Amino acid sequence: MNNQNYWKKRAEEIADLEYQKVEDYRLRMQLEYKDALKSIQRDIEIFYSRFAQNNDISLLEAKKLLNSDELEEFKMDLAEFRRMSKQANPDWEKELVNVSLKTRITRLEALQVRIRNAVEQLYTGQQDEGTELLKDTYEDTYFRNIYNIQSGTGIGVDFAKPDNAALDKVINEKWIGSNYSDRLWKDKIALLTELQTNLAQAFIRGDSIDKTTKTVAGRLGTDFNKTRTLINTESAYIAQKATFDGYKATGVEQYQIVATLDLHTSKLCRSLDLKIFNLSDKEIGVTAPPFHPNCRTTTVAYFDEMMFGERLARDSEGKTYYVDRNMSYEEWYNKYVKGNHKEEVAELKTKNKSSDKKQYEEYKEILGDEAPKTFDKFQELKYNNSNEWNELKEKYPKVFVTKEFNEIAPLFKEKLSDLETRKWYKWHDENIPNLIDKTQSIEDQAKQAHDLRNTYRTQARDLMKNQEERKQLDIEHPNKSFENLIADKMDRKKMTREEAIKDTLKTATKTNKKVNKSLGLE
Repeated sequence: MNNQNYWKKRAEEIADLEYQKVEDYRLRMQLEYKDALKSIQRDIEIFYSRFAQNNDISLLEAKKLLNSDELEEFKMDLAEFRRMSKQANPDWEKELVNVSLKTRITRLEALQVRIRNAVEQLYTGQQDEGTELLKDTYEDTYFRNIYNIQSGTGIGVDFAKPDNAALDKVINEKWIGSNYSDRLWKDKIALLTELQTNLAQAFIRGDSIDKTTKTVAGRLGTDFNKTRTLINTESAYIAQKATFDGYKATGVEQYQIVATLDLHTSKLCRSLDLKIFNLSDKEIGVTAPPFHPNCRTTTVAYFDEMMFGERLARDSEGKTYYVDRNMSYEEWYNKYVKGNHKEEVAELKTKNKSSDKKQYEEYKEILGDEAPKTFDKFQELKYNNSNEWNELKEKYPKVFVTKEFNEIAPLFKEKLSDLETRKWYKWHDENIPNLIDKTQSIEDQAKQAHDLRNTYRTQARDLMKNQEERKQLDIEHPNKSFENLIADKMDRKKMTREEAIKDTLKTATKTNKKVNKSLGLE
């Protein structure tokens, strides 16, 4: 039975079954991430309630030692953590033993241990459940492919049945330099490192508890996305390995690449669609999927007689339809997407998803409630409502320039163009008179203006994307002390000290016209 409809449907059935397994795993992991976040947020809330003043805490306060009562309480927590880790994670249990032996522990160290314990428990679950998922994926895919090939060809063959040792070997086999366990360990270390860094930075900035927990939630959200990508990719690899092993066991000599006919398919997979390769030439990432993270491309056994039939395609709304099985991705695209406004817009949304998400986060940070409520609404406005999109684009820089440095630095530090930086600096410089205490003496007012200008100049340079240029500016145009500035004015402009002080106050809001003009701001 060399009818392509048979092979296509069998391949789709296997892919759908494995997809559902991965989706069930993802949902379980999502719940576990929520539990981990709740645990971490609770620890941070307790930390702030004990040690914060006015809803914020300094790094100095965080680094103070626990008192005897706090230390005793912490060691009780350690005992519980050790009990939880003894069987599941012996390495972490050993580290906890070492911590419990210490007699001097800072508040920050105790918080970091509590947070790390939540992360260790989370990743232990991923290690165990993920490994079982991959083993099940391999075994199920292997047997189903053999059954389908034998049913389709009518030829029965003897084949090796993988035992636990064989499954362990498959799961632990390295591909593209590492295996599932290696990649999971690397992700865990990256998460722990960033959480520790984020906490320290939050205390340095004096962030509120709301902002700190929001930062932690955002980082865990990013990690969950990485976890989803990892299991998607690993399961795709294992499923494809099982498929190839099934081909080998049943004497299949050639296979055909089958990409998904929708707008989410990568350029690489599009170009390889319907290509035929010898089984002996398979190379993961080159001639066989997965070709990239989250790859959905698969293969089917190929026989020379397979010339007719249909294959599945999806429109931008996910509705399925069938096209000729010999229609390549390029042919499908030219017929069903090109020239179709709805589909072309959908493609733009897909292609620009990453950059659009970044832009949306920036707009939300600056515009607050004036930004679209969801990312989907943001994209819809951007690509389907040019008038409102232009209004939003005009509003964004007007609001952006008025924001304080500590409000925009988390998103924009070392990222702004010269023009964006200059707009921000010019607005804040011109706003200096509104910030000066005019009840003070002229000299004190001049000192306030001078200090504010130096602050804005430094902050503007911190925002610049071109940090090499910034270094040059620091050398050629350094901030001057108040007294040095006064002395310079007295020497250069032949002023008295009183005149120089008044001139400092008067010129504090003036920015270099030549620079402004070069950037189109004059």
